[in-house]
Amino acid sequence: MKTLIAIDHSGSISSEETILSMSIAKVIKMLIPKSVFVFFDSEITCVTKTLDKAKLPETRGPTDVTCLYDYFKKNKATYSNLIIITDGLFAPPNVSKALLKKTQIIVHSSPNNGGLDEVPFFAQVKQLITF
Repeated sequence: MKTLIAIDHSGSISSEETILSMSIAKVIKMLIPKSVFVFFDSEITCVTKTLDKAKLPETRGPTDVTCLYDYFKKNKATYSNLIIITDGLFAPPNVSKALLKKTQIIVHSSPNNGGLDEVPFFAQVKQLITF
């Protein structure tokens, strides 16, 4: 089974944050070689096995992680867990606790970082890393 590494590429993410997210994703790939990358905003915009060949979209919309959980469920025979790299600026999705147990979230650069564990969705995620 593979790990799905999702990189937030929405309108709230700067070019510098995209580079940071891709650097984090590359380190994760070194630790978990059986990984696939996806870029997303409100939909998955790119799926790739290597970031060097990633074709990022020109336009970027609002963040909605629901598309990630839909993709994960649709491909549940392929993926064992989901790592989301984001700024944390999205509405909480309506997902099962079983899916949340398979989710790790890395949040960077968010002005809300200090209180994310008080947001009900983030409080349910067992593996939340902020910096």
